[in-house]
Amino acid sequence: MQCRVEAPITQTPFQVVEKSSKNSENVEELIDDRGNLIYKFSLKDVAVGESSSSKLDCDVTIYEFSCKDYSDITETNYDPDDKDLELYTKSEQFIDSNSSAVIETTNSIVGDETNPYRIAEKLYNFVIGKLEYDYGRESNTNSKILNASEILKRDSGTCMDYSILYTALLRAAGIPSKYIQGVPIYTYKDGKDYYTDHAWVEIKLPGYSWIPIDTTGEERFLSHNYFLNLKTHEGTGKLYLSIAIDGYPWYPTGYFFYPTSSSVEPEVNYSYFYRVSGIEYENIGV
Repeated sequence: MQCRVEAPITQTPFQVVEKSSKNSENVEELIDDRGNLIYKFSLKDVAVGESSSSKLDCDVTIYEFSCKDYSDITETNYDPDDKDLELYTKSEQFIDSNSSAVIETTNSIVGDETNPYRIAEKLYNFVIGKLEYDYGRESNTNSKILNASEILKRDSGTCMDYSILYTALLRAAGIPSKYIQGVPIYTYKDGKDYYTDHAWVEIKLPGYSWIPIDTTGEERFLSHNYFLNLKTHEGTGKLYLSIAIDGYPWYPTGYFFYPTSSSVEPEVNYSYFYRVSGIEYENIGV
């Protein structure tokens, strides 16, 4: 049996992994082409009546931040040699920024604007104005992941839908952007379990580097970020492009078992949840 767990990595200046510990020495670190870190726990053979567990503890410092008024920024041109311009402005799974619907919508919103800050703000305001949060879709574990062009036909969505749509619109406008998943620390109570993750967007703007923007919060564009989102994964990725874990190039987290030739296939049940400890909700500064 194996357990594979996504883990946060240091992303200066937003989050710093101070230390991490595992409850097993039989752990392999796997890093994909986007820098996502996965811990692969190789567990003992599990017989009838036996159990095995995997545990990863991470101590992470997360910083609040505010972006200064972009009207004070004079640099509004990208470095033409920046490789991110090509890598993060093209279509990928679910982010169909090359679809006619996404391109037409982007062009109608952007108009003649050339300042990337104002373009990003216009597209942000469009997304938060178009979508209302869909709690029913959030609670439905069988909800289908939609392409950005499909989300354009809707008037509601989850954090995933907000983020996929915003990423696609940005890419269609030539602004490098990433779809990000992780844990919204601000929503937690100390020691309580949380069974779903969160999605937001990182955009790259001249004068800065990558900036996390949480469209679901529907705050003012580039406003003070108090969600304290902990990034654990980048990309819409159910596919890892450059690694295959045990021959399977698909989203490789959770528990996996390998029955022997003489065994009966077991019934497997598992829960995947996050827990934050060591900080009281009331002590999270906003």
